[in-house]
Amino acid sequence: MEGDYLFVYGSLRPAARGTGNISGADRARELLTEDRHEGAATMPGQLISLGLYPGWLAPERVSDNLLSIAVQGDIYRVDDSILAYLDVYEGCSVSCPPPHEYRRRKAKAKTLSDSEIDVWVYEYIGFEAGISRSYRKVPSNDWLKM
Repeated sequence: MEGDYLFVYGSLRPAARGTGNISGADRARELLTEDRHEGAATMPGQLISLGLYPGWLAPERVSDNLLSIAVQGDIYRVDDSILAYLDVYEGCSVSCPPPHEYRRRKAKAKTLSDSEIDVWVYEYIGFEAGISRSYRKVPSNDWLKM
């Protein structure tokens, strides 16, 4: 696998349902085409439900009351134009007014063949940004099982 990769864990996963109420989701899913899909993967951390969509908490940000297990997701090959659109979709582009709920960062994901790969992922940072929201832990760490 060469190039830039993106780990998706929520509304952008191929089998995700009920994304019609999320502004921009249809266009984002159009950009992440089947031929760009590299397969299922996992990543350390914890998923939380923010209502219509989840947030990924990096392992170093998981509090004692949120036990960190492998987050289920998918990997896509992406380019700069796709990432630029997704930055706007996720509300973390420089063109989006702060505070931001998410930031795009590099992390390691594990493929089904047990290979580690560097990927981009959108990390939920709403707590640090002072955004007050209710949330709940996703016990299975798999948004598709919610």
